[in-house]
Amino acid sequence: MQMKKTLKLLTILAFSMVVITACGNNNNQAQHPFMPFSANAVLVYVAEVEATGQSFGYTIFNAFIRDNRMQRSLLMDNGDVIIEVMEYQSGSLVNILTGDNMDDEWINPHGDITHLPPTTNFVILPENPQLGDSWRGNPQNPASNLREVTSVGVSVTTPAGTFETIEVTTWNSEGQPTLRTYFAEGVGIVKETGLSFANGIEEISHTTRLIEIAEEGLFGNIHIALPDDYGVMPLMMLQFTTNNDLVDVLNSALVQATDILFDRQLASDAYINRAFINPNTRNLHLDFSAGFLREMGDTPDYETERAILLAIVDTFGSLLNAQGVTITVDDQPYNGTFVSFGSMEFWQVGAVVAQIHQMNVERQEAEALLVAQSLHQPFVDAMATAYTQWNDGSEKDDLRPTLETIFTPHFADDFLAWYFDPEVGLGFEAAYFPWHPDNITEVTVFGNDLFLVTSGDYLLQFAMTEYGEWLIDFIGNL
Repeated sequence: MQMKKTLKLLTILAFSMVVITACGNNNNQAQHPFMPFSANAVLVYVAEVEATGQSFGYTIFNAFIRDNRMQRSLLMDNGDVIIEVMEYQSGSLVNILTGDNMDDEWINPHGDITHLPPTTNFVILPENPQLGDSWRGNPQNPASNLREVTSVGVSVTTPAGTFETIEVTTWNSEGQPTLRTYFAEGVGIVKETGLSFANGIEEISHTTRLIEIAEEGLFGNIHIALPDDYGVMPLMMLQFTTNNDLVDVLNSALVQATDILFDRQLASDAYINRAFINPNTRNLHLDFSAGFLREMGDTPDYETERAILLAIVDTFGSLLNAQGVTITVDDQPYNGTFVSFGSMEFWQVGAVVAQIHQMNVERQEAEALLVAQSLHQPFVDAMATAYTQWNDGSEKDDLRPTLETIFTPHFADDFLAWYFDPEVGLGFEAAYFPWHPDNITEVTVFGNDLFLVTSGDYLLQFAMTEYGEWLIDFIGNL
């Protein structure tokens, strides 16, 4: 739990400090030499925690640029999203909003929040920073961490290239450096090193490096929530660019999805008029054109029309992190041939995904049962044969051919202490396992591995190699 909290803090810290590259159209913004606002800029970072060797990656994308403000999205490898708004103030760059200091815990990751009032005032860099310049992160708080330009002309090499940088050091209240950040002119942050102290000795706690710079916008996959017979949802790819209008993004997705949803292309007058999310209910409101309703009129039955609407609800609702979706047509409740929406009615997001998950679980369980049944009987037969041979006076080595029908031929060589006891069954490494066929209480298959539970709740794993041989492992006692 502590490591998880540490990683989250490192992530938020890194995100709060990262600067976007200067590439693409700058929309005529006033530009800080070390912190330009850049349309369609995408930066990819990797952070490494020194103590554990653990690493995680994240991508920063410039989502919206409005006058003197820029909204950025930090997309973690694990799917988490952090939103941040930066503002130019008299030449300085200031963090005025982040996902952690907004009143609402939930936020639409593709929504524009540049218009919201500031909730924080953290100065990233002053205007024209020079060697020796220092400032408080929060100028109104004397206890805020001190930041200082501690070096200039520092050459830094990362997977993204070699850069000449300025070094900014952040100091804690005890006068110890906690962070060193390296800014390249026209680029932003290219490297960041977190520091800690053990017995007064400075140590590196984590290092973040810029590994890639792109300037063509952000691509992402989204599932179309209409599964095939195997419970698989097709993927479509969306591209997001700076100042993307939400309706344009959704209509692009609708065009890509129509072959799957309708098995044909829709008419040009079938589209989404408006789309917005109620921040209080977290429900997405989709208003379609009359042409869309006409196209839906060609659906043959209730099940088909409902399946298409559910797929739209789950696909678009999941993309925008909404809880529910309301569908209207020209601002009137959707009233189709077989399905209608009541006034203000919404459908819960996730119904299709839940059905698919249950279907996949049931299918996997059925397949596992078939495999288990096919493996169980040969195992029981072989063990019964070995049991009979032992009772008839066979020596250990005489049982090898029988046991090798279910175990790898290397088994007897790897476990020379194995034996077969008429009372309890087969054993090895000075341990008794009741493997007599009558004592097998459960057989389960997961992937290519067979798990046996015996009386006494011993759990044993048999892994099939690529050569069709069985390897055995004693997991423990349940």
